[in-house]
Amino acid sequence: MIIRYLELKNYRRFRQQALEFPENLVGFIGPNGAGKSTLIEAIAWALYGTRAARGSKTDIRSQTAGPREVTEVTLIFEIAGTEYKIVRQLRGKNAIMEAALYRSGSDEPLAVQEKGVNQFVERLIGLDYRSFFASVFARQKDLAALGNMQPEDRRQAINRLINIDAIDRARDLARQRKNQLESELSGMKAMIKDPEALEKEVQALTEQVKKEEEAEALAQKSVQKAKARFDQAKQEFERLSQLRDRYQKLDADMGKCVSEQDATGRHLKDTRAELKKINKSKDDLKALKPHLERHETVKAEKEKLDAQKARLENWQNLQEELKHQQEQAEAERRIVEQARAALSQHGDPEAELKKLEDRQAELDERIVRFENEQKQVNADCTAIEVQGTDLKEKLGNIEKLGQDSPCPVCTRPLGEHYSSVRQHLQSEIQRLRQQWKTANGRRQQLEKDLLVLKDQKQELQKQKENLREAVARLQGERQRLQEAEKRYQQFNARVQELNKKIADLGEIEFDAAEYERVLQEFEKLQKIHERALTLQALIDREPDERRKAEELERRLQQLEGQLSELKKQQEALQYDEKAFQKAKAEYDQALHDYNQVRDTLAEAGRALAAARTRLQNAENELNTVREQIQKTEELETEKRYYEALVEHFGRFRMHLASRLRPLIAARASELLRMTTSGRYSLMELDEEYSIRLVDQGETHKLQRFSGGEQDLANLCLRMAISQVVAERSGKSPVQFIVLDEVFGSQDQDRQQLIMQALLQLQSRFRQIFIISHVEAIKEILPVIIQVELLNAQESRAQML
Repeated sequence: MIIRYLELKNYRRFRQQALEFPENLVGFIGPNGAGKSTLIEAIAWALYGTRAARGSKTDIRSQTAGPREVTEVTLIFEIAGTEYKIVRQLRGKNAIMEAALYRSGSDEPLAVQEKGVNQFVERLIGLDYRSFFASVFARQKDLAALGNMQPEDRRQAINRLINIDAIDRARDLARQRKNQLESELSGMKAMIKDPEALEKEVQALTEQVKKEEEAEALAQKSVQKAKARFDQAKQEFERLSQLRDRYQKLDADMGKCVSEQDATGRHLKDTRAELKKINKSKDDLKALKPHLERHETVKAEKEKLDAQKARLENWQNLQEELKHQQEQAEAERRIVEQARAALSQHGDPEAELKKLEDRQAELDERIVRFENEQKQVNADCTAIEVQGTDLKEKLGNIEKLGQDSPCPVCTRPLGEHYSSVRQHLQSEIQRLRQQWKTANGRRQQLEKDLLVLKDQKQELQKQKENLREAVARLQGERQRLQEAEKRYQQFNARVQELNKKIADLGEIEFDAAEYERVLQEFEKLQKIHERALTLQALIDREPDERRKAEELERRLQQLEGQLSELKKQQEALQYDEKAFQKAKAEYDQALHDYNQVRDTLAEAGRALAAARTRLQNAENELNTVREQIQKTEELETEKRYYEALVEHFGRFRMHLASRLRPLIAARASELLRMTTSGRYSLMELDEEYSIRLVDQGETHKLQRFSGGEQDLANLCLRMAISQVVAERSGKSPVQFIVLDEVFGSQDQDRQQLIMQALLQLQSRFRQIFIISHVEAIKEILPVIIQVELLNAQESRAQML
C-alpha cells in the first residue's frame, strides 16, 4: 500500500489543500504548530474515521469554516496495482459523518457510511486502526517511552504492537465463554423436571381423555332423541298458530267495519245539517244586494283620493331631503377649502427622507467594513499574545536551567546550542512585540472611527423619525382632502337629482276633508262586502255537499254487506282456543327438554377439550424436558471444546512470542548496522524487550550509551517492529512509513547515516514520510513539502 493523493477542505488549519505524493523519501518541514502532523493524521482519518483523529469530530472542523460548510478529506491510495479513493465528510451543525470508497475508474461505491468504509478498509489492508498505527507511525515520544517503561509494561506494549495481545484477548474470550457455559449448564440442570414423572402424567391424562369422549357420545344420543320430540311438537304448534292468526285477523277486520259504520253515519248527519244552512244563506245574500252596488262606487272614489295623497307625501319628503343634502354639500365644500389651504403650506418631506436613507446606507456599509476589520485585528492580537506567552515561558525555562535546559522540540539538552536558541527566542519575542504594537494601534483607531460613525448614524436616525412623522401627516391631509372632495360631489349630484324629481311632480291638488268622509263610508260598506263574500262561498259549496251525502249513503250499504261476509268466514274456520293452548304447552316442554340435553352435550364437550388441553400441555412439557436434556449434552461438548481452545491459545502464544522476538532483534540489528556504519551491528532483546548492544565483542545495557545512541537504537527497534507488523498483516504489505520528529537528538553526521539507511529501506518501504522542524535536513531530503503558517488559524503546504 502506498499513498498517491490527499486533498483537504476545512480540515483543522487547512482551508483548502491538495498534495500528490511520489514514491520516495518525503520530508514535511515547518515550524511547530504549523500542521505537519495534521496532514498525516488526515490520511489516517480518511482510512479509519474518528478513531484515528485527535479530539472529537467538532475539533476536526476548521475554525474558519461556517456552520453550513463541509469538512472533507479525499485520499487516493494504491494496493497491489489497483487504486482506491476514499471521500470522508462532516456535514451540518452536528458534524454528521458521511463516507464512501471507490475503485479507480468507477462511480459506483464499494462501501458507504462510516461503519461500512471502516470495515472494508480493514479487510482490504488487513490491519485494524491500532495495528495500522503500530506499523506506520514512529514518533520520537514513542521511542523514549519504550525505553523508560518498566520491563513488564514494555513487554506488554510491544506485544500490543505486534498483535500478540490479540491472542491474549482471544484466550480471554474463550475462557469467558467456557465460564458462561458452565453457568448456563448449572442453571439448566437445576430447572429440568423428572421425565419419568412427566411420562406417567401423560399416560393418566390419556385415559381421562378416553372417558370424556365416551361421555360426549352418550350426550349426543340424548340430544338426537329430544330433537325428534321437539320437531313433532313444533309442527302441531305452528299449524294451530297459523289458524289462530287467521281467526284473529277476521275479528279485527269486523271491528274495523263497525267503527267505519259509526263514523260514516255521523258524517252523513253533519252533511245534511250543512245543506239546511246553505238554503238560509241564499235569502241573506238577496237582502245585501243594494249595499254591494254602492260599495263599488265608493271604492273608485277612494282609490282616486289615495293617489293624490301619495303624490303630496312624496313632494313633502323630497323637499325635506333636498334641504338636508344642500346643508351637507355646503359643509363638505368648506372642509375641501380648508384641506387645500393646509396642503399648500407643506414642503416635500418624502424627497428629504430619501436622501437621509441613502446617507444611512453608506454609513452602515462603512460600519460593517470597520467591524470586520476590527474582528480580524482582535484575532491577530490574540494569536500574537498566545505565541508571545509561549515563547516567554520557553525563554524563561532555558535561562533558568542554562545549557542543561532541554530543547523545546526534541527534549535533549541544548549544550552548545544554548546561546543561539536563546537569541532566536529573544528576537522572536521582539518581533511579536512590534507586530502587537502595530495591530493594537490599528485596533484603537478602529474603535474611535466606529464611535464617530455610530454617533452620525444615531443623529440620522432621529432626523429620519421626524421626517417620517411629517410624511405621515402629509399623507393624512391628502387622504382627508380626497375623501371630502368625493363626499362633496356625491351631495351635489343628489341635490340635482332631487330638484328634477320635484319639478316632475308639478302642482298637486288634495281635499283632506273629502278624503276623510269617503274613507269612513268605504270602511262601513267593506264589512258588508266581506259578509256577502262569506255567504256566497257557502252557497258555492252546495253541489259538493249534495254529492257527499249521496256517497255516504252508498258506503253505509257496502259496509253492512262486508260485515256479514266476515262473520261467515270466521265461523267456517272452526278455531278452538283450548286446543291451541294445549299444543303450546307441549311445544314449550319439548323445547325445554331439548335445550337441557344440549347443555349437557356442551358441558361434555368442554370437559373433553379441557382434558385434551391438559394432555397436550403435558406432552409439550415432556418434549421440552427432552430438548433441554439434549441441549445440556450439546453445551457439555461445547464447554470441552472451549477448555481445549484456552489451552491451545496459551501454547500458541508462547510459540509465537519465542519466534517474533528473535525476528525483531535481527531486523533491528540490520538497521542499527546501517545507521552506525557498522560500529554497532548486533542488538539483543531479552524477554522484557530490554535492549542490549554488542560493542567490541561485549554486550552492554542501553543505558551505557549516549542519549543520541539510545534514541537511534529505539528508532531501529521501532522500525523493525513496523516491518514485522506489516509483513504479518496477511495482505498486500503497507509500503510506507511515517517518522515523526526522530532527528532532534542526532548530530549532522548521524542524520546523514539515518538518511542513507532509510534510502536502503526503500526496497521494503516505497514511501517514507519524515516529519521534522529541523530546517537543516532539507539539504539531505530528495522531496520536501514545506508547511507554513498563514495566520493564527490557517496554514498551507507546498512541494518544493
